[in-house]
Amino acid sequence: MPEIIPKEYKKELEPNFLFYFSIVILAISVLVYFSFFSLTLQAEKKIREIEYKKEIQKTEEQKKL
Repeated sequence: MPEIIPKEYKKELEPNFLFYFSIVILAISVLVYFSFFSLTLQAEKKIREIEYKKEIQKTEEQKKL
């Protein structure tokens, strides 16, 4: 029975070092993207909390006057 893929081409089809390296780089870039995304969400939440506290202080100062 003849082979579907000749032996010469099998070597070219096997994943090589660059393929694995690109997969690792892709995984690292996805992790970095989502870590920065979560950090920006946390920063926005903290900024909202600080602004809310400032508004409360302003309203309390206005009530005292």
